[in-house]
Amino acid sequence: METKNEVIKLFREICGTEKQNGYYLKIDKNIEVPNYIDKDEPVEYPEIRITPFLLDTEIEKLEQKIKPYIKLERKIYQGTFQIDIFSKDTSQVNEIYQKLYNRIIDFLNPEIIIYGYDDEDTEYINDYYFNKNYKKENSKISQILVESCPLDRVYRFKDLFENSWFLGKKGLYIKTQQNIQTLKIKYILNGMVFPDGFSANSKYLYNSKPYGYRYLSESEKNEVKRVMFEVPLTYELHRKYKLGPIIKEINIKE
Repeated sequence: METKNEVIKLFREICGTEKQNGYYLKIDKNIEVPNYIDKDEPVEYPEIRITPFLLDTEIEKLEQKIKPYIKLERKIYQGTFQIDIFSKDTSQVNEIYQKLYNRIIDFLNPEIIIYGYDDEDTEYINDYYFNKNYKKENSKISQILVESCPLDRVYRFKDLFENSWFLGKKGLYIKTQQNIQTLKIKYILNGMVFPDGFSANSKYLYNSKPYGYRYLSESEKNEVKRVMFEVPLTYELHRKYKLGPIIKEINIKE
């Protein structure tokens, strides 16, 4: 991700399935609850309101050379999102909370199994490793690490660069010069991924658990029920930039 607007969009998608006119959390066959960002208009019951970045702190900055003249800057942040759920029915507002809580956990804290390096099924071709056992249509890879460092996922084979991976129809491709024997593949057993097959980890959103459940009453004719809670979110923003030419020798003429 490059911008915080992308973080907000992904978080809305975690809270509800994207449709043509917005994001909706399905409660049953008759009820789908929309979510909004900082909505000022009157509430349409039931609904979910999201307030992003109540707190937002940069906790780490890393730089990685991916090509001779290109560097990748990675900034890691810890943010907090507030969620408010509104309904005119007490049982419904709590049902929405439970379904939303479970959906957030499924995206950000899935049940994961870790696979190591498989010498028998891994081939080294040109400058990348290939394993045919992992394929795009049936694989939920959350994250890949080598020497305990996460590799970047790319969308196309031709975009592979040092310390990155690509999952295609034929299998898994990994490009790295680090010790492949330390490979760890985090695979989602139970949890949710985005419609494009990417997990939250693959999109640089990391483990989080909602907290601070509060049941509040609204003054609107004493009919409106409200539940509020917060979601801490660790995320990464990336920026690529070009380096100037490397000066090997300077000749000074007097």
